[in-house]
Amino acid sequence: MTVESRFLDDAEKRLQNLPQSDWYTESLLKALQTQKIKLAFVLVWANTINGFWTPYKGHPAESDFIKFKNNPYILFGDKMPSIYKLP
Repeated sequence: MTVESRFLDDAEKRLQNLPQSDWYTESLLKALQTQKIKLAFVLVWANTINGFWTPYKGHPAESDFIKFKNNPYILFGDKMPSIYKLP
């Protein structure tokens, strides 16, 4: 198991419902940048009625998630070029 896998496995167990409001920038972003990862896929799991890993509007972690999403090191699907669009 890689360092990244251990980090994220641990996060899944203790961060359901995001009790740490700055986890995206202070933990996940720092871990990705410290490892000097050039390409990574991160899935934070599913949001359900009983648990979530992505903050909802009004959650204490909402602003940190937006800050994480807007960081130039991070690329979300909505910013990807249209590589599958036919000319």
